[in-house]
Amino acid sequence: MRRQRPSDATTVAIALLSTRGYEATTVEELADAAQISRSTFFRRFGSKEDVVFADHDYLLERLSAYLDAASGDPLEALRHGARIVLDHHLSRREASLTRHELL
Repeated sequence: MRRQRPSDATTVAIALLSTRGYEATTVEELADAAQISRSTFFRRFGSKEDVVFADHDYLLERLSAYLDAASGDPLEALRHGARIVLDHHLSRREASLTRHELL
């Protein structure tokens, strides 16, 4: 199953967890902030922990697909793979920084 790129719901949820605190924030509050139902939250993310790391599976799948198809210089493949991860985090700068603060 191909995973989708994490949505803005992830960014909103991470920001709320960072602001209110992981333990103090309920799933209902996360779903409300992301403007989705509680059941949609659980279908999409599974848990509070899963929403914090929602992009990890997406990135791992992208990186694995790239490395599986890569040929030639292994060092160049490694550089490009690192660039995939860094570009992702740069494109979602606020979510990445907020997750870092939360952790």
